[in-house]
Amino acid sequence: MAPSLAGRVAWITGAGSGIGRASGLALARAGAVVVLSGRRAEPLSAAAAEAAEGSGTAVVEPLDIADPAEARAVVDRIVARFGRLDLYVGAAGYNIPQRRWADLPAESANALIATNLSGAFNAASAALAPMRAAGDGVLIHIGSWSGKRVAVYSGPAYTAAKAGLIAMNESLNLEVALEGIRSTVISPGGVDTPLLDQLPTPPAAEARARLLQPEDCADLVLYVAGLPRHVRIDEIMVTPTIQTG
Repeated sequence: MAPSLAGRVAWITGAGSGIGRASGLALARAGAVVVLSGRRAEPLSAAAAEAAEGSGTAVVEPLDIADPAEARAVVDRIVARFGRLDLYVGAAGYNIPQRRWADLPAESANALIATNLSGAFNAASAALAPMRAAGDGVLIHIGSWSGKRVAVYSGPAYTAAKAGLIAMNESLNLEVALEGIRSTVISPGGVDTPLLDQLPTPPAAEARARLLQPEDCADLVLYVAGLPRHVRIDEIMVTPTIQTG
């Protein structure tokens, strides 16, 4: 049975597709007010409309997560409108087709890290301010199996960013746990999201169906969000049954 998150306010980045979108919808169904952020307004609006169809409350806050001032401004508007921020879900991220050192342009690698790691830092830093003021809050970061198990297929830039995200999560818990704030990183293996389309050879539909689905990861987000305050999960690693490495 899904936990009730009535009265809670959640901010989800990368909410226009994949795990971020599925998490936003799951949290809305559980009763949370969800604030959906991402670069493109159209998919965010579509997700908000779907949440509303299920009697959820969702608002759209477009955001370039690489800009720390934008992240702070979004959080300021959330607090001004709803008076609180209880939950942050950082799902913004992408990969690029060039995944070998010989083919990897520095500009592309730096842009990826600016979103996947620096952007996650920007958003988490912004979310921390109202949580610290309240003495309560949950941060959930969507990491990757690649942050723990280095593989050629993920590429050096993506792998480095996700490894950094896992370290950032640990650093957060070292500093803010005694303030009542809990931070969790969820590191999935293969997930059927638009990220797969960035592979040099995207998998066929049959193969994608055997991977984790965004809703599987959203279920984990919902579980972590509903835990009692005295319980913290530092990291969750989850893979499709067929994944062996």
